Amino acid sequence: MGVKKILNKIIPSLYAKNAIIHEIQVLSAKIENISQKNEMLLSALNKLDNESDMDFKKRMFAALPKATGDLRLIQLCNDYILKEMKKVCDANNIHFFLDSGTLLGAVRHHGFIPWDDDIDVIMTSDDYDKFVEILKDHNELEVHKYYVGSHFVCIRKVKLKKCPYLFVDIFTIEPIGTKNVEDLDKFFVETQNQCEMFHNELKQKMLASKLLTTQNGGHESIPQLDDAVDELIARFRDELPNGNDAICAAIDNYPRVREQRNVLPYSVYYPAKQLYFEGVEYDVPHNCDAVLKQMYGDYWTFPNTVLPSHDNDLGSHINEIKMIYQKLQIIRDTK
Repeated sequence: MGVKKILNKIIPSLYAKNAIIHEIQVLSAKIENISQKNEMLLSALNKLDNESDMDFKKRMFAALPKATGDLRLIQLCNDYILKEMKKVCDANNIHFFLDSGTLLGAVRHHGFIPWDDDIDVIMTSDDYDKFVEILKDHNELEVHKYYVGSHFVCIRKVKLKKCPYLFVDIFTIEPIGTKNVEDLDKFFVETQNQCEMFHNELKQKMLASKLLTTQNGGHESIPQLDDAVDELIARFRDELPNGNDAICAAIDNYPRVREQRNVLPYSVYYPAKQLYFEGVEYDVPHNCDAVLKQMYGDYWTFPNTVLPSHDNDLGSHINEIKMIYQKLQIIRDTK
């Protein structure tokens, strides 16, 4: 095929692609504008006299009704895992923080975000290692590893032994030594580079093992791989500067290191404070506002979408989850 014919085929496709992208951008701007207008209208209709915008938003979020039906069922089952996990950690001097949407739920709703269904926590890598060892003898809980996405991000899930569909996600963090804020900027760049090298090496190990046949991830842990991954993580952890000046996301958390600026002063997290989540007090970062702004921007803005993160995956297992919930109710009543 001649060059002219090739160009005649390619150029219209590029024009069409650019036109579609432009329309999507225009539509996104319109949706954002509608959202802002709706929020202003809601404020105008419901705001109390002399109430600040922030106080209004706090009151409105706190007043939102809890989830119902199957979604609430899933929330309560995952909350049971969190409470059992807290018992283990409290008894063994292991510390964790509520994180991500769970932290946001504690701050805004004092429990689950009404449309959310999972639970996220963070703990230091040292505490995680200790937690895993203790959990080996636990009657109900166990830890599973999953390698997700094209970079095989390692996600650790605390699950009920009797039901693999319910879980609490654990992400790890590392305390590091640094001198000042400028050092944090420098360390962030260095951590990004290290993270890239780590995941490139990890991907090669994964694919070379022939235990994984796809580059898309989503794989449950495989003991032969877990050992190799743990060794790789330990090697990179040994290169971190010792100290308690800052907190950074663990090197195996590719999205947080590469896509978020996840290096914060130690004082943002410590000393921990407590917030209620579904009626129980949990440790949260000392400066929740700094953590949530880094993750979500203006987290007091009403969202455009309110969809559960895992509900679609669990729909086909809901009857089994209902049976598990009934058993958990019996367990609660006897404790």
